[in-house]
Amino acid sequence: MTEMGRDRLVIALDTPGYGDSAHPPEPLTIKAYATALHQGLMSLGCLSEQKLDLLGYHTGTLIAVEMAILHPDTVGRLLLPGIPFYEKERQIETYERLVKPEMLSPDGSHLDTSWSFATLAMNAGVTLERGQEHFGDLMQAYPYGWWAYHGVFTYDGEEQFPKVTQPILLMTTEASLKAETEAAQTLFPQAKLTHFPGLTYGIFDVGVSQIATAVRDFLDSPEGDAPFEKRVPQ
Repeated sequence: MTEMGRDRLVIALDTPGYGDSAHPPEPLTIKAYATALHQGLMSLGCLSEQKLDLLGYHTGTLIAVEMAILHPDTVGRLLLPGIPFYEKERQIETYERLVKPEMLSPDGSHLDTSWSFATLAMNAGVTLERGQEHFGDLMQAYPYGWWAYHGVFTYDGEEQFPKVTQPILLMTTEASLKAETEAAQTLFPQAKLTHFPGLTYGIFDVGVSQIATAVRDFLDSPEGDAPFEKRVPQ
């Protein structure tokens, strides 16, 4: 955000139920998250003069896609690193595995998994202090952090992705969701894909220069306004 904010207005809104946002009364669909994003941007007066470019990450990729479909006149281009796109059978299996309440334990052992998840990117160069910040973010959502999985694993990407009319830059790393993002590319009418072979986890901490360069080049290029050739990953 700091890097991109040097020459752009950068806005980051908390997803309902995460960060400093109060959690909703029940798990939301991706459409509901996208509606909340649009309403938040409207309340800030950000959609009155020009289109906004949206960058989402993992769950955020689907929220950005859905907002682009629901409000095409407000969205310019999409930047989507790591799309959780699964075929139906795997989506159902993953839903059953992940969409369940987070348990509480008197001795605090239920937090071990959260700590391991929050500090995973330390292996890629993220500092312990940054890992602690990620852990704090997880705790703000606890024990409702699994709610977003309901939206992710009920979202019909096969039906929705072809509806996107905006130019898209897909980004993959050597970590998770590489194959899933490549599979999603074949469904978008206008999508380019760039791969970062040296990056794994914590890309917005340890890969700031690479990611920002790719994002800025895509947003500044006139090619983003022209129809793309549809590329199928080899």
